[in-house]
Amino acid sequence: MAMAILGVSITATLLPAQARNVKYMVSIPNTLESEQVKAKLDGSVKLFFGPQAYANDSRTIASMNAHGKMSIEFKADIASCQASFADALGTLQNNAKAAGADAVVNIVSYFKNGPVMSSATEFECRAGSNFSHVMLKGELVKLSGK
Repeated sequence: MAMAILGVSITATLLPAQARNVKYMVSIPNTLESEQVKAKLDGSVKLFFGPQAYANDSRTIASMNAHGKMSIEFKADIASCQASFADALGTLQNNAKAAGADAVVNIVSYFKNGPVMSSATEFECRAGSNFSHVMLKGELVKLSGK
């Protein structure tokens, strides 16, 4: 009996893990209208995604990364991705306010060491077995005229 249990244990450890890593490209405009984003953002910091134009004479304060993570347990992948995006945007907003910035510009998404996704219309999200992840980079700036 002990040999049977040992055999099953060894076999289980040798099987490859069934890790899930599904890539989604999610709409930024639709997500900005979601309840998750509306609950996280207060409108005090302007957000400019990818190549969106902003005032040329803005003063850059800092660059930063933000990671949004949300449980998938009771949500569909896209809803979880939207909540992760809201979480990451909330981090960008809060750090911008703390630094005296009134905008975050050149916001791009990426995953780990992969390529950067610079878009005004989509962000990258990864859905795993338990969580969705959104990673954003942006520049905290003080817009001109303020």
